[in-house]
Amino acid sequence: MWAQSGRQGPQWNRAEVFLGALSYFQVVFRARRGISYVGDVAVDDISFEDCSPMQVPIQPCTSEEFTCANKYCIPKDNLCDFVNDCADNSDESQSICGTSIGRCDFEFDLCDWEQAQTDDFDWNLRIGGILRTGTQPIADHTLQKPSGHYIFIKSSFPQLPGQEAGISSMAISRRSRNCKLVFYYHMYGVDMRSLTVYQVMASHSKKMLFNLTGDQGNFWNRKVLPLEADEDFQVTFEGRVGKGRRGGIALDDITFTKECLPSSYFFPDERTPSTGT
Repeated sequence: MWAQSGRQGPQWNRAEVFLGALSYFQVVFRARRGISYVGDVAVDDISFEDCSPMQVPIQPCTSEEFTCANKYCIPKDNLCDFVNDCADNSDESQSICGTSIGRCDFEFDLCDWEQAQTDDFDWNLRIGGILRTGTQPIADHTLQKPSGHYIFIKSSFPQLPGQEAGISSMAISRRSRNCKLVFYYHMYGVDMRSLTVYQVMASHSKKMLFNLTGDQGNFWNRKVLPLEADEDFQVTFEGRVGKGRRGGIALDDITFTKECLPSSYFFPDERTPSTGT
């Protein structure tokens, strides 16, 4: 579920592993020594978060909650987010999530997301594993397995420092209310540059919704972005590579919430500027 190799520096580094809804399991830490006596591995301050058993409520679920098939209650914001919050997967069933637009786990392709045509290079489908540079996720977010897929860019040849790769969504209608974008990202490595999310309007104006630079840790992070606009729009992800080889950005399990409505508006492909408005 998680792995790290090679020199990581003299400081303590934080790691986080998503376990999901599991029963009767244990976690094992296993370290392997190298060929030299110069090198140590230390682990400290281990904790489990939100791992208590789910309780069936005495009262019915509230209007802000979803009632699982097993009668548990979860926040409606957790519906169709590629996480088995109900523990019976009823919150991720096709009958409920099949109408969500932009929903993609990247197991086979980019679904309804499209590569930008005016950027410098493309996002690539990848599976987990440990590279020599050690910056890609060992497992995807969907399956939590090395055989699972995600999209990935890395800071290494043939990419040049500062070059960018983009993907864009389909058009979203201005009639959408309480629309949100949910996605998971993995940004790891000392040579990490940036990940930026833009909201691109039909009038060609652009709004920066999210921007991160630098190393964010060797684990998947969840992000939810509210989307509001007075005109039709689309969402673009742009990853920018750094100077060295040790840096990679991965995206997985992207979806718009059920409140987001599709639009028939066609967006021409244009390069998004490096600074938002």
